[in-house]
Amino acid sequence: MLLKEKKEIEAWLNQYKITDYELIEDQEYGYVVNVNENVNLNKRKLTNIKVKFNKVNGYFSCNNNKLKTLEGCPEIVKGDFSCGYNDLISLKGCPKIIYGNFCCQNNQLTSLKGCPEIIKGNFLLARNELTSLRYCPKKIDGDFSCSYNQLKTLKYSPKIIKGGYYCNNNQLTSLKDCP
Repeated sequence: MLLKEKKEIEAWLNQYKITDYELIEDQEYGYVVNVNENVNLNKRKLTNIKVKFNKVNGYFSCNNNKLKTLEGCPEIVKGDFSCGYNDLISLKGCPKIIYGNFCCQNNQLTSLKGCPEIIKGNFLLARNELTSLRYCPKKIDGDFSCSYNQLKTLKYSPKIIKGGYYCNNNQLTSLKDCP
């Protein structure tokens, strides 16, 4: 559950050493947070993110926690967004736009529903439980890795990948639909 009171939000941000931020009043969330620096929430034993981030002008990393949801994550990340090594089964709450790399490997993702519309860097989703690439962005400006999943087909693969394409260690019987 997201915190809505200004003092509670400030205390949570302070606890995780997030200092260069602005709180913006919001009818739905009470307040949303814009951050002018990197947000590092790695290895904090978090089961949820308690504030609603809006925009982060650096990277946003919440690796190695116990997150089951991305609720509270920013809408826009100007750097990398990394949520690997959690217990995520869905990308619901994921940023809409990531100007850097998107790393969501080593989770329990079964669907890409909620995937960002724009990823300007690499898209790394290896070691999940994906059986389909449905909802994958059409264009990746960097590498795309869907290795070590349970894919039987490459249907719904991005149409344009400017970097490498890695799909090894799946259950593929064909490379049909590979870009």
